[in-house]
Amino acid sequence: MFPNPSRIILISDTHGYLHYINTAVEKHQATAVIHCGDFGLYDEKSVDRLEDREIMLRLKHCHEIDPQELIKVKKNQLTPKEQRELVRKKYPLSEFSDYLTGKKEFLVPVYFIYGNHEDGEVVKQYRNDEISVKNLHIVDEHHTYKHGRFRIFGLGGNVVESHFFDDENNRFSNGKIFSSFSEYGTLYETMKQYQLEDNTLRICMTHCSPGKVPFLDHLCQKLSANFSVSGHMGFPFTNCWTNFTFSEKNPIKKLSNQQINEIAKYLPANQWKEKQKKEIQQGIDSAFKILEPIKYSSEFVSFYHTNFINLVDACDGYALIVDDGNKISFETYSFGYKPTLPIFKLKVDHRQEKNQENQNRRKNRENQNENLNQSENQNQNENQNQNQRKNQRKNQRKNQRKNQNQNQNQNQNQNQNQNQNQNQNQNQNQNQNQNQNQNQNQNQNQEKEKEK
Repeated sequence: MFPNPSRIILISDTHGYLHYINTAVEKHQATAVIHCGDFGLYDEKSVDRLEDREIMLRLKHCHEIDPQELIKVKKNQLTPKEQRELVRKKYPLSEFSDYLTGKKEFLVPVYFIYGNHEDGEVVKQYRNDEISVKNLHIVDEHHTYKHGRFRIFGLGGNVVESHFFDDENNRFSNGKIFSSFSEYGTLYETMKQYQLEDNTLRICMTHCSPGKVPFLDHLCQKLSANFSVSGHMGFPFTNCWTNFTFSEKNPIKKLSNQQINEIAKYLPANQWKEKQKKEIQQGIDSAFKILEPIKYSSEFVSFYHTNFINLVDACDGYALIVDDGNKISFETYSFGYKPTLPIFKLKVDHRQEKNQENQNRRKNRENQNENLNQSENQNQNENQNQNQRKNQRKNQRKNQRKNQNQNQNQNQNQNQNQNQNQNQNQNQNQNQNQNQNQNQNQNQNQEKEKEK
């Protein structure tokens, strides 16, 4: 029997609501707390360092926010400046400042890693021992702790291959935190010092879930972890599994070449300052050892025996590991989840409804397009018919005008001919009359001459 029984609270994603920690400790008389990131490492100046999206997310997840103000935030009705003022005046980012000033304190040792949503400046200060809080211990590639018979180690931050080789300034900025490849290598070397530790159970802490990130799964096996504890995912209930519950040994035995290449393709040649280069290169060299295939030894045994625990957000619950000195027991606690439909039916129905909605939308769009095409064709036909009718009417009018003009011309010609005939007749009559008159005059003259 181990002489120091332990009761360890497992909690994650407090997002600044740190009172959850002491509440759970008091309820279960815990001897320690393990916190898996998104702790709420913000100080008074953090509101000016975070990017706009981080401020918006903090307001969206704020427990005390007024419902009307929450609606405005969700509908983007507040400018980034107005959102910052709201945080500054009404809704502080975290309770952490009260612990920094000593106004509040943690009741038992709290071992924490940073998450992907923290103020990078505050994280760096804590990593470099520039600030400290009583009973609050950071876990990273350099810091590991023993509590009872548990060896507590791990590394926080988001795991994104494209950020594996960024420098510290890029990985700790604007309220987002990323882990680096060399840090995992340093952690690997740190834990080699404890590989011969007797009567010890290993707890590996990560923020991201090894169930989602194969590299972290492989890390836990290479470091022979008995327990892997993570957060980040935000499910309503704590999830627990071992690899052997859902997979044969071969798929998990080694990372695929594709996954290794995905990491290696971001490896830069000469990116760091000279004074950093040696330390970082050593970390990278060690990290590539993590990618080596699992051997048939304690690493392989961990395939069967590593218990993976993915925690809910602190507002939804937590878990408890109890070591009574003989056996280990594990308990999970949930504050309740109220689904609108049966939980297994929820996703299925939701997807079916969405698929049905999408199909209906597609059909409606197709019908609308068909109707539009039909109406366009009808309009085109009508326009063509109208144009044809117009052209027919135009042609008819043209022909009518032509005929009228022809008739008019014919009538004019006839009239001209008639006038010409009349004139000719008149001229003939005039000539006849003239001739008659001449004859008469001649006769008269002749008669006169005779009389003489």
